[in-house]
Amino acid sequence: MILQVNKLLILIVFLLPSYLPLFGSDHFFGSDHFHSLYDSAKNTSSVKIATLALEVAFELRENALIAKSYYLTALLQSSTSMDFKALNNYFSALDYYRRAGNKAKWEINTLINISMIYTKARFYEKAISFLEDGLVIADNNNQQDRKGYLYYNLGFNYRMKNNAEQAEYFHKKALGHFQSVNNITELSKVYTELGLIHLDNNNFEEAKRYYDLSVSILDDGSPNKKITILKKSNSLGYMYMQQGNWNAAKKEFYSALQQSAGVDAHVLFDIYDNLASIYKEEGLQDSAVVLLGQSVKYADKQLFDPDYLAACEFLYDHYHTDLTKSRSYHEAISAFAYELAERQEELNHGYEKYQVEAAHFLREIDVKHQAHVKERNIHYVSLSGLIVLAVFIVLHHRKKEARRAKQAKNLLKQLNFVSDPTQLRSAASQI
Repeated sequence: MILQVNKLLILIVFLLPSYLPLFGSDHFFGSDHFHSLYDSAKNTSSVKIATLALEVAFELRENALIAKSYYLTALLQSSTSMDFKALNNYFSALDYYRRAGNKAKWEINTLINISMIYTKARFYEKAISFLEDGLVIADNNNQQDRKGYLYYNLGFNYRMKNNAEQAEYFHKKALGHFQSVNNITELSKVYTELGLIHLDNNNFEEAKRYYDLSVSILDDGSPNKKITILKKSNSLGYMYMQQGNWNAAKKEFYSALQQSAGVDAHVLFDIYDNLASIYKEEGLQDSAVVLLGQSVKYADKQLFDPDYLAACEFLYDHYHTDLTKSRSYHEAISAFAYELAERQEELNHGYEKYQVEAAHFLREIDVKHQAHVKERNIHYVSLSGLIVLAVFIVLHHRKKEARRAKQAKNLLKQLNFVSDPTQLRSAASQI
C-alpha cells in the first residue's frame, strides 16, 4: 500500500506542471514573486534580477508579464551600452506584447526604443520605418499620448538625414502635442531641436529664440535644466563660430564649462572639441591638444560621433613620438571603426527579421498604414532567405573579421568626409 502511494505521489509531481494552467498558475508559482523580482530589478537597475523575473514570467505562462520582463531587460541593457542584447530583447518584447493583445502603448514604446538603437548606429532610414509603424499602431488604437514622442523622434531622424523641411514638420507636430498636455520637459527638447534646424540653415536669430525658450520654460529645480543650458551654450558658441566671432564663441563655451560641475555627458565632449577647433584655427596647437585630451574623456563612444574619431586621429598624430599615448589613440580609432561595422551588420540582420514579421502584422491592421509609409518600400525577406543567410554566415565565419576590417576601413573613409559634423554632434546629445 505504501509503495502504491509513493508511486502515485511521484506521478502527481511529474504531471503537475502540465496541469498547472488549469488551476491558475498564480496559485502555484505566485505572481507576487514575479512582481517582487520585477520591482527589485527596476529599482536597482539589475539586468540579472530582470532575467530572473523573466524566468518566473515564463513559468507563469503570462504573455503580458513575459513582454514586460523582456522590455525591462532590454531597457536596462541599453542604458549600459549593451545595445546588441537589448535589441533582441526588445524584438521579443514586441512579439509577446502582440500575443498578449491590448498592449498598443507598449508596442509603440518598444518601437521607439528600437528606433533609437538604429539612430545611434546612423541607420536613420531604418529608424524612421520603426517610428512610422508606431504611428500606424497609434492611429489604430487611439494612442494619442504616444504620438508626440513618435513625432519628436521622426523629426530628429529627418534632421540627421539633412531633410530640414520634414524635420521641422514633425517637430512642429510634436510641439503642438506636448503643448496640449503641458509636458514641459519634452517641450524643452523640441525647442532645442527646432533651434538646431534653424542653426543648420544659418537662421541664427530664430535659432537663438528657440534655444532661449528651451531653457526658460524649465523650472530651476528641473533635473534637465543644467544640461539644457550646456547644450544651449554649445549651440550658441557654434553659431558664433559660424559667424567668425571667435571671442563670443569662446565666451559661451567657457561659460558652459563653469556651470558643468556634476555633469558627465557627451555635450562636454562637444564643448571641449569646439574650443579646440578655435585654438587650432588660431594656430595654438598646444592649447588645442590639451582641450582635445579633455574632450575624449567625456565622449559617449556608443554614439559613434565622427568628431570623436577626428579628435583621436589628431591626438594620435600629435603624439606619434610617444609610443604609449599614440598606441592608445590608435586603438581607439580601430575600435571605433570595428565596433560601428559590427553594430551595423548586426542591426541589418535584426531589421531584415523584423520586416518579415512586420509585413504579416501590418497587413492585419488598418489601411492607414499606406498614408504614413507612401515613400517607403518594405522589402520582404523570405524565411528561406533568412535560413540561407544563416548558413552563409556559419560557412564564412572565418572570413568575418576580414570583412569587418574592410567595412571598418570604408567607414573610416566615409566619416572623414562628413560635411557638417555639428549635425551629428548636436543630435547625439539628444538621444
